[in-house]
Amino acid sequence: MFYRIRDILFAIFGLLIFSGVFIVFVPLLALTQQRVFFVQQRTGYRGKPFWLIKFSTLRDILPGEREEDDQRKRLTILGRFLRKFSFDELPQLWNVLMGEMSIVGPRPLIHEYLDLYSTEQRRRFEVRPVSQAGRRSMAATPSALPSGFNWMFGTSKIAASCWT
Repeated sequence: MFYRIRDILFAIFGLLIFSGVFIVFVPLLALTQQRVFFVQQRTGYRGKPFWLIKFSTLRDILPGEREEDDQRKRLTILGRFLRKFSFDELPQLWNVLMGEMSIVGPRPLIHEYLDLYSTEQRRRFEVRPVSQAGRRSMAATPSALPSGFNWMFGTSKIAASCWT
């Protein structure tokens, strides 16, 4: 119960503090791109899907391009700025306020990969996933941080994000 109250207070405080960012960037994104928000289905607490919200930082795919192509080519100038200061993650505070994410926990993964996890790897869904809003260094559980979580790939990264 304490953790949920902490999350609510943090989300409200963060949304109030960074409301100026929303006031500035929502109209700029609306003028320069076709969409303001990037929304993607992720897996949350107890394996329940939810819609993760971020500011859109990439231009839309042009004819002849594929989603898998180098995203750096699609990164807009405004998007580069938003990512540099992690402002693109601020809308996730809404996910925290709605109870879909938390301030501390494992990073939420794409929902379509849910069936690929082993029983041990599914332990990550015993807690709410973490919001990345200005908190890139806490994207993993505390046990994963000293082991170089940001440089891990694939199953190593998933295993490190489970509580041990």
